Amino acid sequence: MTMSTTLTVTEAQKKLAELLRLARAGHEVFIQDPQQGKARLVPVPAPASSGPRRFGLHEGEVWMSDDFSAPSGDPTDSEFREIYRSAKASRREASS
Repeated sequence: MTMSTTLTVTEAQKKLAELLRLARAGHEVFIQDPQQGKARLVPVPAPASSGPRRFGLHEGEVWMSDDFSAPSGDPTDSEFREIYRSAKASRREASS
């Protein structure tokens, strides 16, 4: 049978480390907030480890264009700001 505990947010803040330990051990922990309702604290299983990462594992499976780092032709931040300022000024003049 699983044990269950319900605490207020204030109580939970004071006992967080203990509540995490209880949740990891399979104990049901509920945190009650009068405005927001209840929340349940549950353990998250650790991902299965496949061992250390190996460099070059997917070599030959990924392709990158030769011009990958070439300028894209998109405006730079300063150019964009200038385009925005110019358009804003044009709208102001048109509405005057």
